Amino acid sequence: MVIERADGERFKTFVEEWDGLTLKVVAPLKEGRVVNFFEGEEVLVTWVSSGLYRSKAVVGGMERGKPLLLVLYVDGEVERVQRRAYARVLCSLPFRLLPFGARKWSEGTVVDISGGGLKGEFERGSPPPVGKGKQILIHIPSLEVVAVGREVRREGDFVALKFEEIAEEDKDKIVKFVLKRQIELRRRRLLR
Repeated sequence: MVIERADGERFKTFVEEWDGLTLKVVAPLKEGRVVNFFEGEEVLVTWVSSGLYRSKAVVGGMERGKPLLLVLYVDGEVERVQRRAYARVLCSLPFRLLPFGARKWSEGTVVDISGGGLKGEFERGSPPPVGKGKQILIHIPSLEVVAVGREVRREGDFVALKFEEIAEEDKDKIVKFVLKRQIELRRRRLLR
């Protein structure tokens, strides 16, 4: 976690607790001494908790104990920081996957997608045995997109695929779909 003061001075520390409104962090040190923060001081905080987040916060004081904790009250909207080269969006699109050398397509549902790859969920239990790093052919009929990719991660019934060979025109179709979907979700207040 990073705490940034109004003057730009930054301090690294660790999050001990986060309940959605209050952050309790290990009191940051500078040259071996606890950094003094003033109650009511406004800071910018950036931390990781199932994603990278950023928000304004107000210092609430110190909480004695081991370790000494700095209490921060999140003040305003918590922004999820996009760290990917392409924006990613939740969706539900049918797709097909064919591992090289296989004869039968496996069918699944794209649950999130970006110009760089997708995460798919497979019917009938689990993803087909592709093998991490092995090339596969990906077809998304509704977007009329075909790409060659690799499995990069597997989580239960889900598999994350990175596009390795994709026509610029197909990548553009995906990026346009993502932007359109983000606008749609924002209008429905499902995306910040």
